Amino acid sequence: SHCAYTHPGGSKPAGAKNQDTWFHLQVDEHNQIFGVLDGHGSDNGTLVAEVSSEAIKAHLAEHFSKLRTEPEAVFEAAFEKAHEASRRALLAVDSSYRSFEGVPVDDYEDDDGVMRLDAVDGGTTATVIALLDGATLVHAQVGDSSALLGGTIQPNAGGGGGAKQTFF
Repeated sequence: SHCAYTHPGGSKPAGAKNQDTWFHLQVDEHNQIFGVLDGHGSDNGTLVAEVSSEAIKAHLAEHFSKLRTEPEAVFEAAFEKAHEASRRALLAVDSSYRSFEGVPVDDYEDDDGVMRLDAVDGGTTATVIALLDGATLVHAQVGDSSALLGGTIQPNAGGGGGAKQTFF
């Protein structure tokens, strides 16, 4: 069994939609991948998080065995595929969007009547953890996301105890 928790993030107006998403890939009993993506941007944050989640999951499923020997290369390629899938998804959202130096942009007119380019609203951070052979955790992240590994420790002589936490 597994669970994922995504936070509501920053201060949002009442009723604002949480743009986070997550995935779980169970390769077998001892090999799994967990990912949490924190979508940003009221217009397209959910879209980017969902498209990125699917791209990362698909790439890691295809290249899972390489995580044992080339984890950095596998995760880097997964995040690149997510970036490209997100870019394509954003450009497909609105026919007025176009790509400028690889960034989806939209035109807008400023207060002086001058046409400008503005990056399309939408992005995500990502934290992905792979459990290899039931014994090794491999962690990768993009953006300001992070992971926390927690567990319990034995009570000390005074009866106190608590959780041992390790930040990635």
